[in-house]
Amino acid sequence: MGGYDIFKSKFDEAAYFTAPQNLGCPINTVDDDIFFVLNTEASIGYLSSERDGGYGSQDIYSVYFPINNVPLNVYNIHVFNESGTVLTNVEVLLTDMTKKAIYGMYKANPNTGKMMVISPPEVSYRLAIQCEGYEPFITNTILSSDNELIFKLRKIQK
Repeated sequence: MGGYDIFKSKFDEAAYFTAPQNLGCPINTVDDDIFFVLNTEASIGYLSSERDGGYGSQDIYSVYFPINNVPLNVYNIHVFNESGTVLTNVEVLLTDMTKKAIYGMYKANPNTGKMMVISPPEVSYRLAIQCEGYEPFITNTILSSDNELIFKLRKIQK
């Protein structure tokens, strides 16, 4: 996702580590995410990351791991212009329509233009997509089993 990411690996019965697995979004961002540690109960993780709203270049963030597993789906968002070129300077604001609260703000990976959203299935969201030089796009959608969300933006007419 970014320059440095957080990975996990398990110690198997044969005393070997399994292949590393990228923890993905929301733990990893398109920037550097480093120095991940767990508390002794493995219920809270801490990492250093550069994110919007931080106080400096690298801030310490906590990640809470729920005791009971909640089903989650990974959704990939791709935004193109009218001619089919991937847009990379895109921001998406996701608002949970049931809770009337912001679920998250997502920025496209500057190399691939891809954004990943992790959400419980069957949640109703309003997506507000912005990209400099293009008309904003707002739509309501229910994130279900379709894991690829593709949108096209129109250039602002001068």
